[in-house]
Amino acid sequence: MKTIKYALIALFISSMAYSQEEKKSYGFNKGDIFISTALNYGGFDSIDAFYIRPSAGYFLTSNISLGLQSEFLVSESSNFSSINSFGIGINGRYYFMPKKRFNVFAELALDKTTEKRTSTFLNRNTESEVHQLSATISTGINFFITKKFSVFAKADLWKFSRTIFKSQTSEDFFQIENKRTDYRSGIQDLSIGLQFKF
Repeated sequence: MKTIKYALIALFISSMAYSQEEKKSYGFNKGDIFISTALNYGGFDSIDAFYIRPSAGYFLTSNISLGLQSEFLVSESSNFSSINSFGIGINGRYYFMPKKRFNVFAELALDKTTEKRTSTFLNRNTESEVHQLSATISTGINFFITKKFSVFAKADLWKFSRTIFKSQTSEDFFQIENKRTDYRSGIQDLSIGLQFKF
């Protein structure tokens, strides 16, 4: 009887130790730093394109991180002869289960994106610039493959943007400028990425 009792106590202590070790092994803690990169498919001004989005962040608490992010155009499908894009922004994330191997998070991001485009029609070159300020609410999931290495997926749920278009043809002396405000909701702009925690 005593042997069974001691065995149950030992099993309980072992399970508690394993549980504590699991909590320490996976997830996030205050003071953690991470770097990540993601491949994003989405549209900017009705252009379907792939973007690389590197970012880095710091955990203010085990649930909340604050980070910097950027965006580079990889490939696109449009009628422009050339297009270059660059974006930079900040983001804040809230992780609902920071001590778990599998996690769900919500994100608020503020970004500034600039695109420079060139198109040719009937031997006339048109150069244009698109400047966009945006606020985006997203949600995503994160899964730790190892103690420090994880994969994640994220999708935008709500986006508000202010866009300024500037264009000028090779034969015109005046620049045309238009402004537009957009609001979008619903699942869109899916990102899949890799993340490393220090």
